[in-house]
Amino acid sequence: EDFINSALAITPEPLGTRVFVAEQSGRIFTLTASDEGLESKSLFMDIGSQVLSGQDSGLLGFAFHPEYNQVGSPNSTYFYLYYTHQREEGDFLRLSRFSGSATGNVGSELIMFEQQLGDMMHRGGGMLFGDDGFLYLAIGDLGWMTQSQNITDRLSGGVLRLDVDMQGGAVSHAPRRTLGDVAQGFSGVGYFIPSDNPFLDEAGGLFEEYYALGSRNPHRMTKDRATGIIYIGNVGANSGDKREEVNVLAKGANFGWPFREGTQDRPDLMAEPDNLAGTLTDPIHEYQHTSGDGCSIIGGYVYRGNKLPALTGQYLLTDYCSKKVWALNVAAGTSSVKTEVLSLPHNPITFGEDAAGELYVGVQGWHPVYKLVPGADSQELELPTLLSETGVFTDLAMLTPLQGVIPYKVIAPLWSDGAAKLRWMAIPNDGTHDSVGEQIIYSEEEEWGFPVGSVFIKHFELALDERNPSERRRLETRFLVHGEAGQFYAFTYRWNDAGTDASLLEASLEETFTITEADGATREQTWLYPSRSDCFVCHTSAAGRVLGPKTRQLNSTITYPSTGLAGNQIESLNHIGIFDPVVDLASLSTVLTSHNIADESIAVEERARAYLDANCAGCHRPDGGPRSTFDLRLNIGMEENGLIDGAVIEDLGIADAKVIVPGDPEKSILFQRLQQLGTSTAMPPLAKDRLDADAVALIRDWIIAMEPLPVTLTAFSGLVDGNTVQLTWTTASETNNAGFYVERLQAEGWFTLDFVSGQGTTLEKQHYSYTDLTIPDLADRVTYRLRQVDFDGTFEYSEAVDISILQVEVQLASNYPNPFNPVTTIVYQLPEAGDVQLTVYDMQGRRVKTLVDQRLPAGTHEVVFDAEGLASGAYLYELATPTTRLSKQMLFIK
Repeated sequence: EDFINSALAITPEPLGTRVFVAEQSGRIFTLTASDEGLESKSLFMDIGSQVLSGQDSGLLGFAFHPEYNQVGSPNSTYFYLYYTHQREEGDFLRLSRFSGSATGNVGSELIMFEQQLGDMMHRGGGMLFGDDGFLYLAIGDLGWMTQSQNITDRLSGGVLRLDVDMQGGAVSHAPRRTLGDVAQGFSGVGYFIPSDNPFLDEAGGLFEEYYALGSRNPHRMTKDRATGIIYIGNVGANSGDKREEVNVLAKGANFGWPFREGTQDRPDLMAEPDNLAGTLTDPIHEYQHTSGDGCSIIGGYVYRGNKLPALTGQYLLTDYCSKKVWALNVAAGTSSVKTEVLSLPHNPITFGEDAAGELYVGVQGWHPVYKLVPGADSQELELPTLLSETGVFTDLAMLTPLQGVIPYKVIAPLWSDGAAKLRWMAIPNDGTHDSVGEQIIYSEEEEWGFPVGSVFIKHFELALDERNPSERRRLETRFLVHGEAGQFYAFTYRWNDAGTDASLLEASLEETFTITEADGATREQTWLYPSRSDCFVCHTSAAGRVLGPKTRQLNSTITYPSTGLAGNQIESLNHIGIFDPVVDLASLSTVLTSHNIADESIAVEERARAYLDANCAGCHRPDGGPRSTFDLRLNIGMEENGLIDGAVIEDLGIADAKVIVPGDPEKSILFQRLQQLGTSTAMPPLAKDRLDADAVALIRDWIIAMEPLPVTLTAFSGLVDGNTVQLTWTTASETNNAGFYVERLQAEGWFTLDFVSGQGTTLEKQHYSYTDLTIPDLADRVTYRLRQVDFDGTFEYSEAVDISILQVEVQLASNYPNPFNPVTTIVYQLPEAGDVQLTVYDMQGRRVKTLVDQRLPAGTHEVVFDAEGLASGAYLYELATPTTRLSKQMLFIK
C-alpha cells in the first residue's frame, strides 16, 4: 500500500515531521521517515485532473516556502508546484502557489506563470528555495534547442530566480518583461525579480527571471544543506557526442547548450554566439553514453545524513538507463570523479531527502520509494551514550584526560563564536610509538598523516557573563576519529545544565543563551551543536580531515597540566618518538609558523594570512570544493594563491568585484563574506552567530594596506646630488612584477638607462633606488619615468618626474615607506638657505603636527614623522618656504 506511482519530488516539510512525495501524475502524499524507510502514507492533495502527464511532462517540481509551518508567518501554508497542464487551447507549463497544512487546498492555486508548449520534452523540474530566500526553478529548453541561449523570447533553458515574497525596495522589483509581451502566455504574477539577478534590463528587453542559462534538460536540482551550493543534473542529447553532466549553479553561468554539451563543442547543433550571455561554465562532471554509465542523468544530493558516514560530503547521482548509483567527489571541482556504490532494481527518476539528511530514490512505475541504508557488510558505529562512558577523562569535573591523551593548543585557532576551547589528541600505541601504526607522518609545511585509531577531542565552553569570563558554561565535547579504510567519524556530546556529564547527540541541535555583556547589556546567542556530517563541511577530505595539529600551528610552547612543565609542543611529541621521520629540532626556529591575530608585534599580513589559513583553507584550496578557486593555505605564496584580483563566482552585486582588490575591501569578496552574518553568503557557512570583530578589522586593514601597482608619482621621486640624480620609489604591494625599466627623456625620445628587478608578488612594502651617473652635459632639467613589467610581458608606465639640475627650485620627495606604521621619513631639498616649515595635516585641513619651523641651509634634509597615537588614515604633509608651497599625501595604517 506504500507503493508510489513514479515519485518525482521527495522533500521534508519545514518545522515538521512529514516527508512529502509527489507523483508525476499529480497526487501528493505525506509519509513518515523511519530507519526502514517511509511509512504511514496519506493523501495530501490530488491535482491529477489538471496535470498533463507522460514522457517529460507531469508534476515535475515541488518546494515549500521556507516559512512553512512558522507560526505567525503569512507564508506558513504556502508551497509551490511546477507542472504541465492541458486544456482545449493546448498544452501549458505552469508555476503555481498553493496553500494547505493538514491537507492541500486545490482551489487555492495562484498561477504565477503559464507558458504555451509545443511538444512533450525537456521540461526540467528541479525547484528549491536557496539560502537567500529566493525560489530557484530549473527549466529545460522545451524542445527548442536554441532557446537555451535566448533570454528575450520565452522562459526556457536555464535557472530562474524569483522573489515570491515580493519585497520590493532595494531587494526586488516587478518584472519588466512578461510572457504576455511576446504572446507566449502570462507571467509576473505573485513574484518580483531580485535586483541582483544577473540579466537586468530597465528597457524591458530581457526576461530578468534568469539566473543562469544554457541548459538542455535540468531534470533535478538540489541544494547542499550544509553549504548552500546548488547542483544540477543536466540530461544530455540522444545524438552526436551524447554527454550527461553535473553543473554547479552560479550567478550568470552559461552551461553552453546547444553550442556545447558538457565540455564538447557542438557546432552541428549551433555556432557559439558572438555575444555570449553570461559566463561560460564547465560542468564539474560529465560522462558519455558510450562509457556504459548510462544515457539520462538523475541528479541527487550531497549526503549529510548520519547512517552512511563514508558518503558524507559526496554528491549522490544515478542514471535512468544504467540504474547505477555513484558517489561523486564534488570537492574536486572540475576534477571530480565518481565511484559506483550500488545498482537499483528499477529505473530511477529522482532523489529525495528527509529532515535528517538521509536519502531516498524514486523510480518509474508503481514501486516503493527506496531508502539508501548501510549494506550488509557495513558496521554501524556504536558509541557510548554519555561522555563519562568513553573513558577519555579520568576526572570529568576537572577534565583530566586519561594517560596517553595528549593536550595541545594551536597558535591560530578557528573562530567559534567566542567560545573557549581545550584540545587533546590520542595516537594509538602499545606503550611506545615504535611502528608505522603508532606514529604521525611529519611534514614541515603539509598536513600530518595520522594512523588509524587516532582520536582528536575538542571541548567548548562559553562565558554567559562577560564581566566574569572565567565562569563558563560547558557546551559540548567533540570527537574526530580516524577509522579504517581512510574514513573519519565525527560526533559530539552535549553537556547538561549542571555541567556534570554530556550526552551523545544523534543530530544537529540549536540552543539559545542569554549573554550578559561587559557593559551589563544582554544579547541572545544561538549555539549550533553539529550533526555528524556537519563537522565535515570544514573538516574536508582535501585538508586530510584533521585541521589543527600541524607544524605551523603547534610550533609553540605549552604548559602540560599533568607535570606543570612547559615546552615546545613539536619538541615534546618528538621526544616520545611519535614522529616519522624524526624532527630536526634545529629546524623549528626557521619553519613556517602561524601567528595569532592578537599578536600586534607581528605584521598585519602575516596575522591575516594565518587566520585565513586556520579558518578557511580547509575548503579554499585545491580539491576543497567546487568554489575553491583560490588557495588560502599559509604555505602558498601570494604570487600563486589566486587572491589578488582573483575572479569570483558570485560578485554579490558589487561592480568590479574580485577575491581581493588591493586597497579596496568594499570590492573584495573575501572581506565581504567574512563580515556578513545571517546571510546565505556569510563565511564560514555554518555555526556562525557572532562576527569575529577583531578578524574583520584585521582583514580590512590588510586589504587597505595593499597598494596596487603600477608605481605612481606619489611613490616615485628624484633628488640631485652633485652631478648625479638619486631616484627612489616605493611599492606597497606587487603582483607578478618582473621589475622596472628606468627611462630618461632625451631629444630623440625616451631612453632606457637600466633595469631594476622586482619582487614578483608580495604584499610587503618594497623600496627601490637607482642612481643616474650619466647626466647630459649642460642639462638644466632631466625627466624620468618607470616602465613596470609583469612576467607575462605586460607593462605600465609611471607618471614622469621632472627634476631641476640647477637646483633653483625647492623639491619635496614622497615619504617612505608609504603606507607606514607608525614611522615614515620625509626628504626635501633647498636650492638656497631660507626659512622652512614642514607641517602635517589631516584630510580636513586641521594641523596635526609641525615637524620643521626654522631657517635651514641649502641642500638635502630629512625628518622622521612618528604617527603613534594618531588614527589610521590619509594625511597631508606640506613644505613651505617664502617662495614655494608643496604638499603630498601619505597613508598611516596601524
